[in-house]
Amino acid sequence: MKRCGIIAAARKYLGVPYHHQGRVRPDPSTGNKGGLDCLGLVLVVGWDTGHKFPDFTDYELQVEDGRLERGLNQHLARVHKPNLGCVMLMRLMKSAQHVAIRTDRGIIHSVMRGDRTGEVVETTFDDRWKSRVVAYYDFPAVREYEMLGDFDPEAAKAAVTQGGCGCADGHKFLR
Repeated sequence: MKRCGIIAAARKYLGVPYHHQGRVRPDPSTGNKGGLDCLGLVLVVGWDTGHKFPDFTDYELQVEDGRLERGLNQHLARVHKPNLGCVMLMRLMKSAQHVAIRTDRGIIHSVMRGDRTGEVVETTFDDRWKSRVVAYYDFPAVREYEMLGDFDPEAAKAAVTQGGCGCADGHKFLR
């Protein structure tokens, strides 16, 4: 699997309404807008990219029992730097209870506003979000592995001409 494939899969869900414990993909043929929470987004992106992750929906809005981190540790590969396409576990209040997917533009995640509405959005990965990160995880079998901050434009151009990512968004990936 390529990192640009993970990002493209996540971007398909931009604008999908927030729904607690939601795992419903939009279906234009029926007009169903779908509904995802932050974990639901990560799961459907994983399922869309060929992973068979187990699901659980017996959690409250504020998951504080460590199950989310244990599940990520069990099914994803914990890494030390934020790779493009990685899953980031974040602390919102006291505990780690939110996940997002890292992109070249920021992060994609399903967020709920105070009125309990919300949607899947792509936002900047600013200091407010960076300070909340507890851990980074890669999906299994990721082939593109360039770390953010280690980007060499010439090496990226060479990688694309030699069969690197080369996706339409011009992501900065190396093999």
